[in-house]
Amino acid sequence: MLKKLILTALVVSVVMPVAPSFSQSEITNNQPVKGSMNKDAERIQQKIKDDFKNGLIDADQNASFQRDFDGIMTREDDLKSRGNGMNAAGKKDILKQLTAFEARLDKQAGLNKTTKKSK
Repeated sequence: MLKKLILTALVVSVVMPVAPSFSQSEITNNQPVKGSMNKDAERIQQKIKDDFKNGLIDADQNASFQRDFDGIMTREDDLKSRGNGMNAAGKKDILKQLTAFEARLDKQAGLNKTTKKSK
């Protein structure tokens, strides 16, 4: 009995540190996107990729926009993991940040598009 308990404790202590590595932290194309906030975030993420691919933002701008977008998503995750989860005020704040971010992205892409045409 004591051997089984020690063996179990040993196995748990070895497996627990690597357990988080089995989790998944990003949305892939094979996963459904649920909720309006997640759909907005997915659409904006795709817009960043498309704008970069189409030359509407350069590599530095892409990195900067991706960093800022990741910051918003980290803030969302932080709010979700607190106490009772995401509340209405937190959701409103994240949606406001996403809207402002998308406006900045659209403005920069538009500026770069205009600059490309005039060359």
